[in-house]
This record gives sequence, structure tokens and C-alpha cells, in this order.
Amino acid sequence: EESPRLEQGELDLILREHAAWLASDGTEGRRANLCEQDLTGCSLKGCDFSRANLRSALLSGLDLSGAVMGDTDLSYAVLDGVRASGVLFQRANLSYARLEKAALGKADFSHAGLMHAQFDHAVLEGAIFAEANAREAVFRHASAAAADFSDATLRSADFSDARLQGATLEQADCRDARFIRSAVKGTVFSGANLRGAVFEGDALFEGEFSDALDMDASMQTASYLARREALNREKRELDNERAAIKEKETAILTTTQENENRRQLMEALAREEEVLCRWLASATGRARLLTGAWFLVILAFCGAIGMLVAKSSVHDLDIQETGLVLFMLLVIFGMFLMSALIPSRLSQRVEAHRLLRERKLKLRYTESNAQAETTHASPPPVPEAQANMPATGKKIRKKGAT
Repeated sequence: EESPRLEQGELDLILREHAAWLASDGTEGRRANLCEQDLTGCSLKGCDFSRANLRSALLSGLDLSGAVMGDTDLSYAVLDGVRASGVLFQRANLSYARLEKAALGKADFSHAGLMHAQFDHAVLEGAIFAEANAREAVFRHASAAAADFSDATLRSADFSDARLQGATLEQADCRDARFIRSAVKGTVFSGANLRGAVFEGDALFEGEFSDALDMDASMQTASYLARREALNREKRELDNERAAIKEKETAILTTTQENENRRQLMEALAREEEVLCRWLASATGRARLLTGAWFLVILAFCGAIGMLVAKSSVHDLDIQETGLVLFMLLVIFGMFLMSALIPSRLSQRVEAHRLLRERKLKLRYTESNAQAETTHASPPPVPEAQANMPATGKKIRKKGAT
């Protein structure tokens, strides 16, 4: 038959009597006796249940934040899903208690009696079980990372599928305990008694079993082999990382050398372009002078023709006039040859300038791709004369074409 749910007012009265009993060391007030009581309708936050009797009490789903449970009798109590992070359960009796899916992070169970207690799926991260008696307790699927089980009695305890990463079981009595499929990476079993303990899955490959006591010979061999394999695996990983770093260093050195070569080539191209631009400028000036001279010769030739027309016949010309006409014809022929050769030479220089620009643009494109592939190589410095080259080259090419 279920007990009636206790009301908050009744609980407050019981706790006031219990506080007086604790303060007077038993001479006044009355010890709280909540045996088999249903407290699910009450608020227990911050309540002091030290040395109270909560045997077989029902506390499922309650918030016990700030509550004190030291030396409390919670045997056979039901605490499924309670929120009791950081609560003190020191020296409490939780034998046969049920704490499934309870939130007990950093709770203190030092010297507590936890025989046959059930912590299935409970959150016990950072909880303290130092010197607790958890014989045949059940921790299946519990999350007990970084929990402290030092010197605890865990004989025949069940840690199947539990997460014990970083937990400490130093000097613990783990005889006949079960660690089937348990996650024990970084878990310390130094000095623990593991006679008859069962490890399955990767437990032997991840735990620290140095100085563990009473390990079976086969288990010791498997532990040492697992430890050696773990060290070899770490060594291989370090070797791979070292090789990768060396490859990166080689790639960086290669890229740096390539960039230096590109920089030198860019400087040489800039110098060649500067010389070529100066030559093109001077060639353009000479072409202008030649063009002016050509116009003057044409004018002189037209004048000579006009003089011939003015004469009635060629026989009327004297020797000097005939010589002048022949000289003008030779000058015209020479100017024609020069005007034919100089533009040809100028066009060759312009073509060379175009090819030089194409090489430079291609080099810049290759360099930009190399810089995109690695961020370690510094970009080559741009020559000072290069900044004005594109506009100058374009202007000279236009004049040469003209």
C-alpha cells in the first residue's frame, strides 16, 4: 500500500523539530523520521537531512540542490532522476537505493554505504566515492568521467558500458568487477585489486594498469601488449606528423627559392623593358626628324619640277640646274631607303616589346597562383621602374604604329 504524499507544511514542521534535535545533540526536538514517506510534492532544496531516517522514502525527480544528506539513512530509497549536483552524501547509507538517471555531478559519497545501489544511466562526472562501500553496486551506462573511486570497495560492481574516462580507482577493491565495453581511456587502476575482474572491448587498450594487484597472467600480458601497441601507435602518429612537417618545410623552401628566382627574373625583365622603352623613345624622335626631312625634300622636288616646267625644254637647262635635279633625285632615293628600313627596325623593336610584356604577364600569373597555394612565401618586390612601364610602353607602341 502506497503512503500518502507528505504536504510541504508537515515537512517544514518535521524539519524544524529535526534542526532542534541536531542543535541540542538529541536533548531537544525530534529526529526526522520520513521512512516510506512520499516526498515528491515537497521542495527539498537547501534542507538539512543530516542523520535523518529516509529509509524507503520516495524522492523521484526532486531538486536536492544545496541539501545536506550526511549520515542520512537512504537505504531502499527511490531517487530516480533527482538533481543533486554537489550534494553531500558523506557516510550516508544508500544500500539498495535506486538512483537511475540521477544528476549527481561532483556529489560527495565519501565513506558512504552503497551496497547494491543502482546508478544506471546516472551522471556522476567528478563525483567522489573515496572509501565508499559500493559492493555489487550497478553503474551500467553511467557517466562517471573524472570520478574518484580511490580506496573504494567495488567488489562485484557492474560498470558495463560506463564512461570512466579519467576516473581514479587507485587502491580500489575491484575483485570480480565487470568492465564490459567500458570507456576507461586515462582511467587509473594503480594499486587496484583486479582479481577476477572482467575487461572486454577496448578497456585493456586504454586504461592505466601500472602496479595493479592480483591481475591474472593472461590479463597482465594483454595489458602490457595493449600498452605497447598504444605506445607504438602514438610513435607512428608522431612519425607521420614529423614527416608531414618536414614535407611542409621542404615545400616552403622550394617555394621561397622559386619566388626569389621569379623576383630576379622580374627585375631583369624590368631593366630590359626600361632600356627598350628608352630606345623606342629615341627611335620615335628620329622617325619624326626623318618625316620632317622627307617633307622638305618633297617640297624641294616639287620646286625643281616647277622650274623644269617653267623652262620650255630640257635643253634650255644649264649644267648646274641639271646637277641640282640629279642631286635631288639621289636624295629622294636615299630618303626612300631610310624610310623603308627604319620603320621595319622600329616594328621589330615594338614586337620585341610586346613579347616582353607577354612574358612578364605570364610570370605574374604563375606567381599569383604560387602565392595562392601557400601563405608562407612572401611576394617578390616590385621594381620601382616597373610601375610606369605599362603606360609608357602603350604610348610608345601607339606612336610607332603611327
